[in-house]
Amino acid sequence: MSLKQILRRDVFVVIFVALLTSTAYSVGGLLSLVLTLLVIGVLAAFVSMVKGVDVLIIYLVFSLFFVAIAQLASGVLGIVIILSIALFLAIRGLVNVPVNRNNLIKLGVIVAGPSVVYAVTPYPFGLIGFGAATALWLGLLAWSGAISLYVVYLLITKPRMGVSVLISRIRSSWEIGVQRVVEEGAVREAEVPRPVEERGYAEEAVRAQPTSVSGVPPEQPSQPAQIPVEVTRYLTLLRSLEENYKSGKINEAVYDKLKNEYVNRLMELGYRVEGSSR
Repeated sequence: MSLKQILRRDVFVVIFVALLTSTAYSVGGLLSLVLTLLVIGVLAAFVSMVKGVDVLIIYLVFSLFFVAIAQLASGVLGIVIILSIALFLAIRGLVNVPVNRNNLIKLGVIVAGPSVVYAVTPYPFGLIGFGAATALWLGLLAWSGAISLYVVYLLITKPRMGVSVLISRIRSSWEIGVQRVVEEGAVREAEVPRPVEERGYAEEAVRAQPTSVSGVPPEQPSQPAQIPVEVTRYLTLLRSLEENYKSGKINEAVYDKLKNEYVNRLMELGYRVEGSSR
C-alpha cells in the first residue's frame, strides 16, 4: 500500500480536523470564538449532508452548548471539550469512523495530543505550531487525493456543481453498498489490473484471476469475494457521478474529470471498471 493510499484513510482527515480546531482555539480572544464557531458550523453542515436538516439543528444546538462551556472553562479543559465536539461532528458527517474500542482509543489520542501541546507550549508558539502543522497536513491530504483540489475549485467557481459533487463524496463514506455491489457488478480478486476503457462508466470493478505457467486459470475460490471499503466507496462515487450527470447537476467536462479520477483510484487499488452508460 502506497503512502497516498494510507493518507486517504478517514482517520487522517480526523487528525486534520483536530489540528484545524486547535489552531482556531489557540488564536485567543473573541477571534478564537468566531473561528471555533466557524469550524463547528462547517462540520455540522457536513452532518446535514448525511443525516438531513432536522438532525443538523439538533447537532448544532448540542455543539453550541458545549462550545459555550468550553469558552467558560478556557485553558486545557476548554480545548479538550472543543476537540471532542469537533471530532464527534467529524465522524458523524465528514467521515465514517465506526464507534468501537480501537477507534475510541485513536480518537482519545487525537484529542490528547493537541491538548498536551497546548498545555506545555506558550503563546504564540503553540498557535504557530498548530498553524504550520495544519497547513502541512492539508498539503499532504491534497497531495494524496483525500481532499480534492478540483472539488474546492468547483465550489468556488461553480457552487451548484461543487455542492452536488461534495455531497456525493461525503455520502459515499456512509454508503455501505457492499451487497449491492456484489449483486450488480462482479468483483473478483486479481494480481494485475487490466486497462480501463477511457469513457466507460463503472458498473463493475474487476480483478482478473492470475493464470498458471501453462496458461490454464487456477481453480476459482469457493468463498465470495471480499470487497475492500475503498473500492466500494469509489464504485458508489461513480454511480453518484452518473446520476448527477444524467440529472443535469454537473456538465460533461466535470463528469469526465471526476470519472477519470475515480477510475484511476480504482486502478491504484488493483481494479479495473467495465461497462458504459454512454
